[in-house]
Amino acid sequence: MSDSDPTLPDTPAGSVPPPSPSPPANPTLAGDPELPGDPTQLIDPVGAGMDPTQLIDSAGAGMDPTRPGQPPLFIDPLEAGMGEPTTLIPVTAAVAGMPPIDPPIVLVDPDEFPEEPVPWYKQPGPIAALIVALLLIAGLIAWLVFGGDDDSDEASATSTFLVFETTDDTARNVDVGFLVTVAGPADAPTSFVWLRPDGVLPGETAGERTGSDGRVAFEWEADATVSDPAAWRSTVTALAQVPPGWTPPGPNVECVLRPFDGQVTSVSMNIEVDSNDDTIDRSATVTFPNHTFAAGDSVTCALVAAAPAPTTVVDTTVVETTVVETTVVETTEATTTLPATTLPTTTVAPTTLAPTTVPPTTVPPSTTTTTIAIPVKPSDSLWDIIEREVELSEFEQFVIDAGFRDELDDPKRTFTIFAPTNDAIAAANQLPADSLPTDPDALNDLLLAHASNIVPAPKLADLLKMTSINVLFGGPQPIAAAPRPALGKIGESRIVFQADPASNGVLYMIDKVLTPRP
Repeated sequence: MSDSDPTLPDTPAGSVPPPSPSPPANPTLAGDPELPGDPTQLIDPVGAGMDPTQLIDSAGAGMDPTRPGQPPLFIDPLEAGMGEPTTLIPVTAAVAGMPPIDPPIVLVDPDEFPEEPVPWYKQPGPIAALIVALLLIAGLIAWLVFGGDDDSDEASATSTFLVFETTDDTARNVDVGFLVTVAGPADAPTSFVWLRPDGVLPGETAGERTGSDGRVAFEWEADATVSDPAAWRSTVTALAQVPPGWTPPGPNVECVLRPFDGQVTSVSMNIEVDSNDDTIDRSATVTFPNHTFAAGDSVTCALVAAAPAPTTVVDTTVVETTVVETTVVETTEATTTLPATTLPTTTVAPTTLAPTTVPPTTVPPSTTTTTIAIPVKPSDSLWDIIEREVELSEFEQFVIDAGFRDELDDPKRTFTIFAPTNDAIAAANQLPADSLPTDPDALNDLLLAHASNIVPAPKLADLLKMTSINVLFGGPQPIAAAPRPALGKIGESRIVFQADPASNGVLYMIDKVLTPRP
């Protein structure tokens, strides 16, 4: 600058020249053009989205460009109509000629504006748990419906189901063992398989205990050889092991019968206990005399302990008797003196007597049964009974000589044996015509005439209902009643004793060796 410049007054050195007149307001800024400008006011660079270190060029801000060399001017926010200095303005309207700047990113305080919670059914965790639970429920239902319950209490359309429940008179469970023998029709007596209990061979006797829960189940059905399993029928005989202190009800018990898809009814069961002494182990024979089991039958028999038998007290009072004393009167016998006489001697001629022949007599065999007492366990075979009974020692040797021992000890075989006592065999051997043969083949034939293999082996009550019984050699032997003390009659022999049923049959003791019939 020079002194001759009329537009600029002299200014002392080192001082700031006075402000020049305010330039017109920037037309791009809304405001009153007459408002005085204040160069101390700055545009909020942060609010305007600008770099705070950058000053606004006066020329860029719409200021007078004719003042070259002057320091940049600041925009007065009040003059520019911006209001208070803290007011933020859009960047695009702040300064003309500046490039537009993106609006600032505004951060939202989560505490000031909380998010709306997501419903549980839109959350992945609860939905997955619900799906798993539904799958488990569906699997459980399918398991119950399609065979998950293998231990059901009812038979299927082709099987037969039998349950024994054993309790005492206080409803406490009692552990009782059962041996169940099943027999099919005559043309297929063993054509069945066991479904329960496990591991029993087809057609054999099954054994199981009620255990601590007082309950045991048996289930069987016709095997593949039966053309019509639904029409297959069977009879059932069971042998129960009766523990001391427990007496099963009887002699008749009504069981519940549930036919497959049929109406619930009842069936009668017969129980015969071998002894009235409840202080010892006993056995009971269980039969269903009026029922033939059909496919689909479910029979449940509740055996609740019977009331103890009344005790009979025998009066043992001894009646005193008075003995009358008798006095014997002494008698005095007078002595008489006879004169001695002399008798003539006589000679008796000797005589010869013809020898007397006494015809031999045959003593009939004894029919007394009071000395016979064969202890039988449910697991005993017919051979065990024969070997243990002293009255059958001769028959025991008879069986060995005939080569029939193993058959009578086989649990897979079923026999009814009519065993002659020792007296019966001794009586037969006294008569040559009736003596036992010595040839093994003949012995075997004779023994087979004393054995039957009908299933089930009949007990005495069932045997006496028959008019005859088929034996393994010769024709059928007739069956009839007999006066006591005999229990019955087979052929020409009387039945004197029936042993408790063995695991493979029944043994009767007879008083005479049977003669094979044509």
